[in-house]
Amino acid sequence: MHYSVSMAMNVKSLINIQNNDLTIPTWFNLKNSGKTPIVEQHMELRRLMGVFGQFEGSWKNMLYLTVTPRNDWSSTLPKENRSFFYPGITGSFIFSELLNDTRM
Repeated sequence: MHYSVSMAMNVKSLINIQNNDLTIPTWFNLKNSGKTPIVEQHMELRRLMGVFGQFEGSWKNMLYLTVTPRNDWSSTLPKENRSFFYPGITGSFIFSELLNDTRM
């Protein structure tokens, strides 16, 4: 059995500065206007937390099964839909283990 927990937090700070009515066309400088520049600041915060598990089993060296559940929670989604569940299952069967080889 194997399990892990992960948590990530991203903080993004955005600044937008806009200056209209340029005095000299195509010279993009904040001082190239008689008007005060428009400044907008925006901050984003995102948290992501996840849990992962892996369970493995075998029977008589011929039948193998692995189950891997994962669940993530994201703060950017509505509270009632923040959870994502990712189930996984794999299996294998070794047919050659059924052969009765008496030469060895």
